[in-house]
Amino acid sequence: MIANCTNCGRPNGILAWGETEAKAVPICIDCYEKYQSIHLKTLHAYQYAAWEAEQQMNDHFESFGMRVHRRPAPPSPMPSNIGNTINSISVTDSHVGTINTGAIGSFAQSVTQLKQEGQSELATNLNDLITAVLGAPEFTTAVKNEVIELLGSIADQASQPQQTRKTAMARVLLKRLNELLSDVSTVGNLWQRVSELLAALF
Repeated sequence: MIANCTNCGRPNGILAWGETEAKAVPICIDCYEKYQSIHLKTLHAYQYAAWEAEQQMNDHFESFGMRVHRRPAPPSPMPSNIGNTINSISVTDSHVGTINTGAIGSFAQSVTQLKQEGQSELATNLNDLITAVLGAPEFTTAVKNEVIELLGSIADQASQPQQTRKTAMARVLLKRLNELLSDVSTVGNLWQRVSELLAALF
């Protein structure tokens, strides 16, 4: 039986995607290619950043008269205007190389699990919240990555059977997220709704 893609809902060309076989979710070829594209762009961005750092070191050595070997520059990660989505989460090219797309992928798997368990309202609100966080100008990249990781961890706990949820840890995560999000106008209302839904689980 061919399942629908958990990202776009299309039924054709399904692949099993996940960190482990137990967590694998169906995703179509088109969406899988988009996901792979994000990771490839991230790799290129890291390679280019490493090359730039190497050039700065070489400049320093040359200032002392030392001879250095300079490697050719890798392809520059040129931005395009084409966005990508992971499980309805918009990841634009401006995020590539700065935002932890791996954490977003893990978050997306937990959200998919929540949907499968009938927690569609929570899943939808979590997606809306993380998308708003990614686009919020008030947050630095470091804060965005912290929020992504925190939301991913608490979404994972919420997707677990009630008897195996780590309630104490979840409450610590909720407290930290409240410190980061509650007073930010662009995400405050979304966070209030998400926190209410999560509090009911923990």
